[in-house]
Amino acid sequence: METACTNVFASQFMRVEDVDYKKGSDADARDVFFAVTGRGPGRGTYNDWGGTVYKIELDETNPLEGKLTQIISGNTDTNNQDGNLAELQSPDNICVTENFIYVQEDPNSFSRNHAAQIYQADLDGNNNKVVLELKVENNLDPTGSTGFSGEFGALTDISDKVGVPDTFILNLQPHYWESDDFVSSSLPHNQGGQIVLLKGLAR
Repeated sequence: METACTNVFASQFMRVEDVDYKKGSDADARDVFFAVTGRGPGRGTYNDWGGTVYKIELDETNPLEGKLTQIISGNTDTNNQDGNLAELQSPDNICVTENFIYVQEDPNSFSRNHAAQIYQADLDGNNNKVVLELKVENNLDPTGSTGFSGEFGALTDISDKVGVPDTFILNLQPHYWESDDFVSSSLPHNQGGQIVLLKGLAR
């Protein structure tokens, strides 16, 4: 695949995981964002270790044209060292509102020795801050693992649907929460999970 991309001068990204767009007007929706998870050091990759979020500003008249900008990156001490968020590890999902980007981590493929976090940034990728961190309950792991095997999944703004500002739903995937009670003929995996309601998260 790398050779095929090179031959047609295509950009190469290491694991594009999620995409979202700016909310608001039709013009706002032409700003599209996507998360590239990366793989971490020593995994045969060279272009993305910590993970990166990109912004595409699509042309108003030609959807095949636009401007691509790196706005958030964990590559602060590796590769080209042009990152702006040293804590970032494997951005897996993103949620874009009128004013903010939320980046959800999956540290499964690359760990910076902290549990999964959700970061808030402005639409240019600046003013990053942690707004949530996954509380790891290792007592739920049958093997007693002390690892950070859990991730944040999709974050969705439901404010307009429920009529309550700053209201979101969030998927939690604590991979260490294992039980045969979760297994059925249609659901062969033994891992638990949750969907929770968040109130007061700025949109």
